[in-house]
Amino acid sequence: MTTFETHHSPLEVEPENTSGEDTELFYHYQHAYGTILLIAAAYGNLPYISIYAEHHEDLLCERSDELVDAYQIKTRDPDLGVWDSNDDAVKKSIKRFVQLNNGFPEFMCSFNFVSNVGYSNPGYEIQDKTRLRRSPIKFLEVAKRCSRFEDIAEPFAETFRELLGYCGCSPEELFSTLHKVELIDGPDRDGFDSIITEKYLPALSECSSYSVSVLNAIRDEITHKVWLASHIINDPSKYWYPIGKVSFDNPRITAKRVPVDIVLQTVRDKAEPPLRFYGESTIQLGSGKGNLWKLQKKMRRGDLNSQIPTMEHRSIAAESKLMEYAHKKPGEIEAYLTQLEGVVQGECDEAYLHAGLSGKINGPQMLDDVYNRLRQKAELHCDLVLRQPYELLIGVAGLLSGECTVWWSEHFDLEGAE
Repeated sequence: MTTFETHHSPLEVEPENTSGEDTELFYHYQHAYGTILLIAAAYGNLPYISIYAEHHEDLLCERSDELVDAYQIKTRDPDLGVWDSNDDAVKKSIKRFVQLNNGFPEFMCSFNFVSNVGYSNPGYEIQDKTRLRRSPIKFLEVAKRCSRFEDIAEPFAETFRELLGYCGCSPEELFSTLHKVELIDGPDRDGFDSIITEKYLPALSECSSYSVSVLNAIRDEITHKVWLASHIINDPSKYWYPIGKVSFDNPRITAKRVPVDIVLQTVRDKAEPPLRFYGESTIQLGSGKGNLWKLQKKMRRGDLNSQIPTMEHRSIAAESKLMEYAHKKPGEIEAYLTQLEGVVQGECDEAYLHAGLSGKINGPQMLDDVYNRLRQKAELHCDLVLRQPYELLIGVAGLLSGECTVWWSEHFDLEGAE
C-alpha cells in the first residue's frame, strides 16, 4: 500500500494507479475516432451514410453501396513501441475480422485496424527474419500480392500458420479476410480532440468561420452522440421487441446508428448566433387584409398586375402564421417580427436600388431580384431568417408593401392614385 506524507492533501497528489483514467481515455479515443469518420463522410471523403457504435465491432460503417467497413480502434502507450503481428491485440482483431467475414461475407468490404502508434515496418533486406515476418505491414503486403494462400513464401508463411492456429479457421477463410485488412495511423493519444477542432471541422464550409469555442462544442456534441449510441437504448420498444429478431427496426440495433447527416445538424444547432436586428417592427399583425389595397396599387404602378394574386395570398398566409406564433409566444413576437422585417426590408431596399440604376424603377426586375434574394436567404441563411420558408418571407415583403415601407415603382400618392 502506498503511503504519502501526511501534510499533503489527496487533492494535490497524483495517483499511482490510473487504470480507470486510461480506460476512459481509450473509450473517448474510440468515440472521437467515430466523430472523425462522420466528419470525413460529411464532406465526401468517405462513402458512409452512417456508423454503428459497439455493434459487432468498435465501429461499423454503412457505405452508400450497401457494403460495410469494420473498425477496430486500439490505443497503446507509445513507450511500448509499435505493433507487430505477435501482439495479442493484433491477433485478437484479426480473429474477430475472420469471424465477421465468415458471418457476413457478401457484405464486408474492409477491416480496419486503427491505432495511435505505428506498425513494425523493417526493410525486406533485414537479417532478422522473425522481425520481418512479424511486421504487419510487410506481412499484409506479401499476402495481398498472392492469389492463393499456398503462394505466401517464407518467412511470411510461418506468420500465416501462426495466425491460422490462433484464429481456428480454415486457411481459405484467413486468406480471404487478410485481403480486406487495412492498417491505419490514427491521431496521437494526447491530441486527438484538438485535431478534430483544428483540422477536420474547419474543412467543412459551414464551419470555416467559426470560433474555436463553437468548434469545440460541435466536436463534443458529435462525440457525445457516438458515446450515446454505444451505451444507451432509449427506444421503449426494446421492452416488447423479440430478442434476436433479424430486422432493421430492432431497437437494440437502431439505437447504435449515428447517421452522417447528424454532423451538419449539430453544426446548425451549435452555430454562432447570426446577425440580429433590434428595434420595433412596423408590421401590424391583423391589418394585412385592410392594407391589400395599398399592395395592389403599388404593384399595378410597378407593372406587376399578374403577380398581385400570388403576393396577396402569401401576405395573408404569412400574417396568419405570424399571428399563430404571437398567440403561442406573446413575449417573443416583437423580436421575431423585427428580425424578419430587418432581413426582408434590407433585401427589398437593395433590389429597389438595383432596379432603378438605369433611371425609372423596373418593377418586374425588382420583384425577380427579391424572389431570388429571399430564396437564397431561406436556403443558405436559414438561421438569419429564423428557419422560415421562402413563401413566408415573400409574404412579409407583401405585408411591408401594405405598411408602405416597400415600393415596386417610384413613390407616389396612394390616396390619390387610381
